[in-house]
Formats: sequence, structure tokens, C-alpha cells
Amino acid sequence: MFLHSSTVVVDGKAYSFSAPCSTGKSTHTSLWLKLLGDKAFIINDDKAAYRKIDGKYYIFGTPFSGKNDINVNTSAELGAICFIEQSPTNSIERIAPDDALSPLISQTIRPANPERMIMLCDFLNELLNDVPIYRLKCNISLEAAELSYKTMSQGLLL
Repeated sequence: MFLHSSTVVVDGKAYSFSAPCSTGKSTHTSLWLKLLGDKAFIINDDKAAYRKIDGKYYIFGTPFSGKNDINVNTSAELGAICFIEQSPTNSIERIAPDDALSPLISQTIRPANPERMIMLCDFLNELLNDVPIYRLKCNISLEAAELSYKTMSQGLLL
């Protein structure tokens, strides 16, 4: 599947941030780069490809990389997906699959072909049950990046 997201890779794990346009996905992943330096890179800044291989989920860079044209022709294992909301204060929580379905499908490229849509729904069902999903309410700060990095990389259930 393709997900409208900005995805940063740290220590071989990919962390995807998804939200409607102009919410702050690219801004947030750029804060991860500022916080983590050479330890991190953005694999794709708009529409990465997600694939399940041998029971694990991977992110692949694609040439569909948005206005910033940031992409790398590589792949990394998916660590987590996070939906971003703008807020004056920073908080993050892990959300249940049922709560993640609507924001996930709204940011996914959905096929017109009914058979392919069924395949996408099957993939989403597995992904939602296998991959940690978070909701981040944040401002534009290094503290927001640090909170999301520490929480998501350690799999915390805040």
C-alpha cells in the first residue's frame, strides 16, 4: 500500500507520520533529523510504499516524494505509524486498531478495482493488529520530536 506520510529511519527502523496536508509531517520528521543527526534519515517525505514480507512490515522509498522531493531508494523495517495533530502542548498515546482505521484509510491510496480494495482492506486489517499505532498531539519543537522518538522507538504505551 501507499500511505500519505513522512517516514524517518533510525537504527534500521522506520517511523511513519501521517496526517492531512499541511499538518506538519515533514516538519516533525525534520525535527527528528535535527535531534538525532546522522543517526536518522528520511526515506520518503510523501508516499512511501508499505509491504509485508515474511511476517514483517517494511517501508520502501518511492519517487513520489512530495514538494520537498526527499526520498531514498532503500527499505527499512516498520517500527510504528503515528498520526499527527497540531496542539500547543505535546502528548502521545498508543491507539487501538479500531481507532486507527479511519485515519489510516483516509491517508491511503485506495484502488478503484473492488478486488484490489479487498486486498488493501485485508492488508490494513493485518497491519493494524501487528504494528504499533500512535496519536501525537504536538507543537513545532525538539521536545515533541524527543517525546515521539523515545515513545515509539521503545514501544511505550503512554
